[in-house]
This record gives sequence, structure tokens and C-alpha cells, in this order.
Amino acid sequence: MQLLGWQNEKLEQYESSTVRKFRSIFYTILDDAVIEGIIEVNPFNRVPRPLVIEEYNEDDDLDELHSLLSKSTGYKHNFIGIMAFSGARPGELVALKWSDVDFKSESFKIVRT
Repeated sequence: MQLLGWQNEKLEQYESSTVRKFRSIFYTILDDAVIEGIIEVNPFNRVPRPLVIEEYNEDDDLDELHSLLSKSTGYKHNFIGIMAFSGARPGELVALKWSDVDFKSESFKIVRT
């Protein structure tokens, strides 16, 4: 319980990825103590590791996509754009035929890969 308290205290001060690094060092020290016969069991075995939660920023994805599209031309530009905005896989786009495209409704249907 003391180790869990220590870990939770550190989580209030630092990012979870940093606390995991602290914990890793501490865990190794305690593992060495087990090997040396100082303690019987590493007490960190019963303390769950803190989760590392990365913030998702949709703007970063759009910036990256815009950069990629601005550097591509011709069919590659269209290929990347269609994949990004339709969710189609590369193999599905390569297998498209003109008969799969409906220009009136501005859509296409995936029927092969």
C-alpha cells in the first residue's frame, strides 16, 4: 500500500510516463534485492502500473494530411485524398472500376479488393 501511495503521489506531480520511468528504476532495485535474498518478493508485482494516456489532437492529423497533400501531385494526390476522406483502403481503391463510380451522387462503391 505504501508503494501505491508513493506512486499516486508522484502521479499528482508528474506525467504518468515519467512516473513509469521512476517506477521502473525502483522496480529494478527491488528485483535486485530479491536476487540478493534481502527480500522474498518484489512488492511492486502487486502495484498496477500507471496508464500512459496520450492526448489526441485532431488538428495535428489534419496538419499532417495537409502537408502530405501539398507535397503530392497527380494521381498520388487524389489517391491520398480519397483514402483520407473516405476510409477506403489502398487495395480497394486500386480495384475500383469506372462502373463503381456514381457521378450523380458523387460516391463510389467498394465491391472488390
